[in-house]
Amino acid sequence: MTDETPNVQSNHAAARRFVGTWRLLSIDNSPLQPDRGDKPTGLLFYDGKGNMAVQIAPSRPRRPFVDRHVPTAEEAHDAILGYTAYFGTFSVDAGKGTVTHHRHGNISPGATGDFVRRFKFLAEDRMALMPIENDVSLTWERVG
Repeated sequence: MTDETPNVQSNHAAARRFVGTWRLLSIDNSPLQPDRGDKPTGLLFYDGKGNMAVQIAPSRPRRPFVDRHVPTAEEAHDAILGYTAYFGTFSVDAGKGTVTHHRHGNISPGATGDFVRRFKFLAEDRMALMPIENDVSLTWERVG
């Protein structure tokens, strides 16, 4: 956490609704779906200090590394294709209906910085996140 990390407790009520652990239910309209398989799994974490992290693992078969310590280029490519993993902080603009993931680290080199998503709470324990630049929709269910 950095000094710039927002404190969700002092933020708008909409930001506090994000706090918790969320399990991925579905991804719709994603061009990455063939790389992810039919039923990718994932967890999304938001805490009360403004930190967040996400991981989405493909459900397609992935080959184990022959040498578990040093993958070949092909093994490494297969392992990360369709995998999403990053962490950072988050902020919510309730007026615009957006949550911004301020990515500090990412499995994808060069993919740090802000990632803005529209949000919609579908129920108390369910929400959809949609990147502003496309029609992809990720549905999440609160599990903690």
